[in-house]
Order: sequence, then structure tokens, then C-alpha cells
Amino acid sequence: MATSAPPGPHSSFIDSNDGRWDPDPPDVDDAEAAMIAVAAGAVDEAWMSEWLRRRVVF
Repeated sequence: MATSAPPGPHSSFIDSNDGRWDPDPPDVDDAEAAMIAVAAGAVDEAWMSEWLRRRVVF
């Protein structure tokens, strides 16, 4: 099993867990809208999980 370098100061949860965005980089407008919806409490955990499942490959 290959080892990865320790996460840097700006690494994300996805990077730290050997994931990658698909597409890479993600659509900025789509990602921004999702983060605003999360911050506003407009979506639930199931919605966010599905959103990530469709865009992140581990």
C-alpha cells in the first residue's frame, strides 16, 4: 500500500482522505451554491452526502 505525504496546511478533507473531485476542479458556481445552502440550513445531511457522492471519488 502506498503512503501519502502528510496533509499540508491548506489540504481539504477530500485531499486528506485520498479523494479527488470529478470533475477537477469542481464547478465553482455549483460548489458555492451548495456551501451557501449548507450555511443557511436549507439542506440536510442526506442532501449534502448525495451532492458529494456525485462529485467526489475515493
